[in-house]
Amino acid sequence: MASSLTVSIDLKYNDHDEAVTANSTDTSSSVFRLSPLIRITLLCLYVALTTPLPFLSQVTAAPVPPALLWVGIIMGFIALYAALSERVIVDEQGIQVTYPQWVPRFFRKGWSLPWSEVKELKPRTTGQGGIVYYFLTQEGKAYLLPMRVVGFARLVKLVQEKQG
Repeated sequence: MASSLTVSIDLKYNDHDEAVTANSTDTSSSVFRLSPLIRITLLCLYVALTTPLPFLSQVTAAPVPPALLWVGIIMGFIALYAALSERVIVDEQGIQVTYPQWVPRFFRKGWSLPWSEVKELKPRTTGQGGIVYYFLTQEGKAYLLPMRVVGFARLVKLVQEKQG
């Protein structure tokens, strides 16, 4: 009589976009990335506004050479893409806003907050009439929750479940 053994491995991603296995005591984490609609719109706007500059520089005989403008445009595109790679990770230990490993720490620093330190999730009205959400800690510090992520309603629901 042969018996079969079934093993399941849960994969999740770490801060470096690498798949890692979750151990049996760890539950899976949820990753919320910036909405593709927002990311694509901002990148296209950047390209549309900056691409003409080297050509205008050449036509108007500006003192800045077009090659230098192209280098600046490419560097700016990379910086914008880095800023738009923000993600929110929710797991059993807490919530964190982080960026991929290739984004330098001095450029964009995220934050991490264990559930034990979270006092409440507080909505606040903005000057334009919108709503933003802040995590308030036991110490009175406020952490802004990014709202332009895919599945924001699910993110808020997960946070509310973790907070009870």
